[in-house]
Amino acid sequence: MGEAKKLNSASKRNQKNNMLIIFGVTLMVVMGVSSISPVFPLIKEEFNVTEQQVGLLITFFNLPAIFLTPLFGVLADRYGRKKFMVPLLFLFAISGVLSGLTTNFNILLLLRAINGAGASALGALNVTLMGDLFRERERLKVIGYNETVANIGLAIYPLIGGLLAFFGWQFPFFISILAVPVGIATLFLLEDSHQNNGENLKDYFVDLFKVLKDFRIIFIYIAGFSTFFLLSGAYSSYLPFLSEYKFGFPPWITGILMFFMSFTAAFASSQLVKLSDRYTVKWLLAFSYVFYAVSLFLLMVARNFVGLMVAVIIFGMGHGINIPSMHSLTTEITSRKNRGAVISLREVFFKLSGTLAPLMMGFLYTLNGIDAVYLFSAIYSLGIFVLLFFSFKKIF
Repeated sequence: MGEAKKLNSASKRNQKNNMLIIFGVTLMVVMGVSSISPVFPLIKEEFNVTEQQVGLLITFFNLPAIFLTPLFGVLADRYGRKKFMVPLLFLFAISGVLSGLTTNFNILLLLRAINGAGASALGALNVTLMGDLFRERERLKVIGYNETVANIGLAIYPLIGGLLAFFGWQFPFFISILAVPVGIATLFLLEDSHQNNGENLKDYFVDLFKVLKDFRIIFIYIAGFSTFFLLSGAYSSYLPFLSEYKFGFPPWITGILMFFMSFTAAFASSQLVKLSDRYTVKWLLAFSYVFYAVSLFLLMVARNFVGLMVAVIIFGMGHGINIPSMHSLTTEITSRKNRGAVISLREVFFKLSGTLAPLMMGFLYTLNGIDAVYLFSAIYSLGIFVLLFFSFKKIF
C-alpha cells in the first residue's frame, strides 16, 4: 500500500514536471515574434529600411521551419522528442542574443533565420508531448492551460518589448537567453514519451501517408495555415504600423494593445474544457474565424484608441479558442507512432503562412494602403469560416 502511494506520488510529480517544462518551452516558442514586433518602427529607422523589409524579420524567422520541422518530426517519432528539443532551445537562445548585437540589417536577417531554425520544431514537439503524456480530459485541460500560458507570453512579451524600446531596438532580442534554463530543465526533468516499436522506416512512411490522406487532417492543415496567415500578417506585422501611422502612437502603446489581445486569448484558452462541455472543439475552431473577421474589420474602421482596444480584444477571444481547439483535434485523430510527423507537418503550414503573410500584406499595403490589408484579411477570415463550417458537418 505504501509502495503504491510512493509510485502514485512520483507519477504525479513527473506529470507536474512534464507540464511545467511544456509550458516553459511554449513561452520560448511565442517569444520569437511577439517580443520584437513593438520595435519594428525603431528597426526601420535604425537600419533605414522599408516596412516591407522589416516584415522580412518575420519571414526569415519562419522560413527555416518549413524545411526543418518535418525532418525533426520524423526523427522525433523514430528516436524520441526530448533529444532534439534541448539543442534547439540552446540554438534559439544564442542566435537571439546575437541578433541584438549586430549593426547590419542583412546579418540581422541571417541571425533571424538561425533563430527560426532553433524555434522550428519546438512548438510541434511540445504539442506532440501533450498528446503523448496526457489522456482525454486531462489532455484537453493541459492543452487549454498551455495556450493560456502561450497567450500570457504573447501578452507580456510585446509589453516588455515596448518598454525595452526606451533603451534601444536591440534589447527585446536579449530576452531569448531565457531558453537556456528551459533547456537545462528539459534535459534533466522531462519524461521522454518515445516508444520504439521496431517498425522499419518503410512501414512508418506507409502508415504516415495513410494518415495524411485523412480529410480531417487536410482541413486542420487549412485552418492552421489560415490562423497564422492572419496572425503574422494583419496582426503582428501591421498592427504596429496601423498604430503609428493612423494614430501616431509610440511602440509602448502598441505593446499595450497586444497585451490586451493576448490576455483575452489567455482567458479564453483557460475556459476550453468548460466550452468543450457545451460545444465540440470542431465548432469552436470553425467559429473562431468569425471573431477574427469582426476584429479585423473593426481595426480597419477604428477611429481612436478605444476602437483599437475593442478590436484586439475580439481578436483575442477568437485566437484563444482557435489554437487549443486545433491542437485537441489533431492529437485526437493521431497515434503516438506518427503524431510527431503529423503535427510537424501542420507546423509547416503555420510557418509557411507566417512566411507568406508579411509579403502578401506588404503587396496589399503598397497597392492600396493599410486599409486594404485589413479588408482583405476580414474577408479571408469569413471565407475560412464558411469552408470549415460546411466541411466539418460532413467529415467529423
